[in-house]
Amino acid sequence: MKKLLGIVVLVLLLSVSAYANDIKILNISCNELGEKKLFNTHHFFISKNQKKAKYIHYNDESIYIDEESYNVKPSVISIRFSKGSSLDPQFIIHRKSAKLLQVWDTISNANFFKCIKNDFADYKKLKDEFVNFKNELIKQKKKDQKI
Repeated sequence: MKKLLGIVVLVLLLSVSAYANDIKILNISCNELGEKKLFNTHHFFISKNQKKAKYIHYNDESIYIDEESYNVKPSVISIRFSKGSSLDPQFIIHRKSAKLLQVWDTISNANFFKCIKNDFADYKKLKDEFVNFKNELIKQKKKDQKI
């Protein structure tokens, strides 16, 4: 009877930890202040099978939209976004602190970004909003140069 009880407890412990790698929030935004803002923020849209993620970042200072596709590797401690090459940047979100660390070829960025749930339901809508804002900024700069 003790052996059977031991087996049942062991099976329960193993089955609970099997779900620990699941990602509950599939749309994540990370920035320096942990605010809900659109620009100068890293946006991750994780696929339903949790194997791939689309990444988009808009830097309004350089009017540049960075758009990439990443592999997702969840663990109990963190979620890692990588492209497979050590030359490409990797991102690591620590689950407990919700902080994002950007890693370039084993050299980590000193800036930690706070992550929150992303309110943008659709990657394409967010990208369209970036493009529209970028076009408005370009028009404004051209207008300012004419004056």
